[in-house]
This record gives sequence, structure tokens and C-alpha cells, in this order.
Amino acid sequence: MELGGEEIYKKDVSIERLENCKVFLRGIPSTVHINYLKNCQIFSGPVSTSIFAENCHDCTLIIACQQLR
Repeated sequence: MELGGEEIYKKDVSIERLENCKVFLRGIPSTVHINYLKNCQIFSGPVSTSIFAENCHDCTLIIACQQLR
């Protein structure tokens, strides 16, 4: 799955309920919410504010952000 450019620029992005997926965020979102992921890989360029990650199991996050919660 890939989201990019104008699609996520300065927007809140929510990634939920995925299993065995690779997600690429190619743009600059305002905030990213990651919830209920299992065995996923998340790749994200700069996020303007925070990334909120909850209920994630066996996931890899390759991210750049101001805060990770």
C-alpha cells in the first residue's frame, strides 16, 4: 500500500487493522495514527507532528517524526 504527495500532505492519516502488509507514506502528513497492526512494515518520511502507535504486534516502523507516542 502506498500513499503519497498531495494525497496526504498536511493531513491526518490513519492506518488500521492490517496484517502482513508494507505501507509507504510518501509525503508529509500532519499526524499518523497506527492501530491494530500485525506483522507489518511502515515506512514514512517526515511527519509534521506526532505518530501515535497502539496495539501493534511484530511490526517494524521506519519513520521520521517530531514525536512517537
